[in-house]
Amino acid sequence: MTALENKSQPTTQETASTKNDNTPTATLQQRFQINSVEVKNFKRISEAKVPLNIITYLVGGNNSGKSSVLQAIHTAVSCMQISVEQGQKVVPESDLRYSPTAHFEQLGHERPYENNKGRSRGTVTFEAISGDDPIIFNIEMYKARNHNNAGVEYTKNSPLRPQIADPSRLFSVYVPGLTGIPHREEYKSFGSILRMAAGGEANLVFRNIVYHLKERDQIARLEDITSAILSSKVEFQVEFNDAHDQFIEVSLSLNGGAALPVDLWGTGVLQVTQIAAYALLFEPTVLLIDEPDSHLHPSWQKTMAATFDEIAQSLGCRIVITTHSRHMITAAPEGTRVVWMKDGRVADSDARELSEVLLDLEALDSFDRDAKIIVYTEDEKDSSLKQCLDSIPNSRDISLLPYNGLKNAPKVKQINSLMHILNKDATIIIHRDRDCMTDEELATWAEPYENAGMVTFIPRMSDTESYYCTPEYLAAALKVTEQEARAIIDKCIQDNMKDLREKFDSKRAEANSLYHSRDGRSPISDDLWNEWNQDGSMRHIYGKRLLELIKQYTKNYSTKQRLGKVSSSDLAQEFQILLSSISKDLR
Repeated sequence: MTALENKSQPTTQETASTKNDNTPTATLQQRFQINSVEVKNFKRISEAKVPLNIITYLVGGNNSGKSSVLQAIHTAVSCMQISVEQGQKVVPESDLRYSPTAHFEQLGHERPYENNKGRSRGTVTFEAISGDDPIIFNIEMYKARNHNNAGVEYTKNSPLRPQIADPSRLFSVYVPGLTGIPHREEYKSFGSILRMAAGGEANLVFRNIVYHLKERDQIARLEDITSAILSSKVEFQVEFNDAHDQFIEVSLSLNGGAALPVDLWGTGVLQVTQIAAYALLFEPTVLLIDEPDSHLHPSWQKTMAATFDEIAQSLGCRIVITTHSRHMITAAPEGTRVVWMKDGRVADSDARELSEVLLDLEALDSFDRDAKIIVYTEDEKDSSLKQCLDSIPNSRDISLLPYNGLKNAPKVKQINSLMHILNKDATIIIHRDRDCMTDEELATWAEPYENAGMVTFIPRMSDTESYYCTPEYLAAALKVTEQEARAIIDKCIQDNMKDLREKFDSKRAEANSLYHSRDGRSPISDDLWNEWNQDGSMRHIYGKRLLELIKQYTKNYSTKQRLGKVSSSDLAQEFQILLSSISKDLR
């Protein structure tokens, strides 16, 4: 059995003494491994059950609920522990060791927490296994009747209760992203740093944490763990004498080099050391790490994946990480679970292979695996094409994935990998703008996709923004006559002809470089400009720029806010014609 297989068996006997009120206070030698956590009614999450391996990554777009899972776990544990410590169900919000907001009642999903049972309350449910039997521990959070008080209820008779409430060890340690280190730290007692770590502020007492590891004769172990991760010999120097020192000094040397103080460590070395030190000193059951890849070079992101593997094997805690990094996912060891979060729910609880492809395509935020048609667009998410799709029938059958510029266009191999993983036969449409290119040049661009059985959508005008620059659209959006709309367009073009021609020439230079650098047979720009000017197609006018000029010209119109916000019926009709040709179901 590997270190990352989903172990759940305790290894030693549990012993716990209690106070007169039966709250646990003694050392918990037995530690059950948590196999899943279910969160209900907390921030972005209505209800989500997340299965856990020893290492679990939560992936998904912004606001998908990843961080809400970590915060829910840590908040619920904080509520339960302070309730046990004070011996009462209702506790002051100010006494909570951790809460992601100062307004506790606002943690509810879509509506505030309430007092009455059966109304709006948040719950976090942990599940472990003992033998063949599940062990359940439930924590319920609510708004107490009195102002600025929080209420908490939890399972009374569960073997997990002593483990979660154990005052000598943090059940969960929360590391919220890239966290800074103060320039100096005065000495603090273990109890003080325990409370700060419980509040998600371990970074503020990092030197104290290393110092307390030294006092517990665990510096050598920290050196072993960090040396294995960094593939370098790591040595720490910790200096503090309470008789004459005010501040704790911590330095680190690599491979016998000069010892550098914390302030001079690189970001990657600091993060690796922080996470290892927290896990080693506090021995959490669950280590919660929020987006450790932020601001890290890809090589360090891979190193962070090794950090989690080493900590999991050395210390035996569950590690739950949120990330946007495909480098961390691909570098994660075998047995790592990847959970894909979307819209505050678990979209896929075993999504490692799928998430690698979606991260590579930057599509985790918007991908819908049930879509019958997948449209990749060069435009941004909130684009004219998105407005167009929203206005046509059966748009819910279509998943729009932006790739944000032609340089980031998906490769045929990437898309084929995605379809293979999903084991589905969805229609793939690749959209790009015409961008002042000839039909022959566009056919060359489209060939690899069409040879692979995909469909390309290239609007007849220069770009999707051009559809906001027609007399018909302008008249409807601004609520003016078509004659006035045409006059506005002609005025903007004539007054800015030099600017628009320079943009055209720039686009033609790009096309010539891509498609005619070898044969030297590029079309003459003057000929194309004159031809497209005469045929009325507007293919020579860059729509994005013309739309900017029109918005400037109409800035004093009372209906100006409608320009670009109302969808184009012409663009929608053009796309529907394409759909009709490939899908009878979506006519």
